[in-house]
Amino acid sequence: LADLAGSYQGKLLSDQVAHFERWQVVHQVPWTAQDAMLEPVLKAGHVFAPPPKFKREPLLTDHITAMMAQINEGNSFDLAWAAATTWGHGSVLRLGEFTVPSQPKWNPKFNVTAGHLSQLNVGGSTKYEVHLPWTKTTGVLGADVPLNALPRQPDGSPHVACPVEQMKRHLLFNKPRAVEGLFTFTSSIGKNKGRRLVLTKNRSEERRVGKECSQG
Repeated sequence: LADLAGSYQGKLLSDQVAHFERWQVVHQVPWTAQDAMLEPVLKAGHVFAPPPKFKREPLLTDHITAMMAQINEGNSFDLAWAAATTWGHGSVLRLGEFTVPSQPKWNPKFNVTAGHLSQLNVGGSTKYEVHLPWTKTTGVLGADVPLNALPRQPDGSPHVACPVEQMKRHLLFNKPRAVEGLFTFTSSIGKNKGRRLVLTKNRSEERRVGKECSQG
């Protein structure tokens, strides 16, 4: 705890103590830490805590719309990224819940596959629902998350940031199999050219901030 003081917010140190104590109790290990010993360390953690991170502005539909206008509709990676981005934004999902940390860490027990996608027809319209096999708040119970369509444009055309429309384009172009990641794409560059890859968290973030353009 002393090593962590100054690097993290004081509340994190208090939470760590609570986690340690709970672990001890669950595993029937005696909890020998005394408050008199912990209190100075926890106080130091609050005193030497780094400044809080600046409050970030929200990501608005207008921002997503501007990003969607830049994608290459003939690029496998761009279409997978667009489907994931619009769905994640519209459903207020954590990025790590529908992407993968890295290619080697892909695991269908925790990462969403195309087999977790259900298509529904409601009132003549196509609807989608995705089962997340794992979330930060529910663990392995997962969660069922819908793809909600955005209202159409005044001329009747689909909204460019509509998750349903972007998912349709991705499925039609990339055709992910049930056992593959939902946002699987075919790489078009580098040593991975021609390989089927899953959308990773880092690649998704890089494409969002403009570090990558039309690359797979």
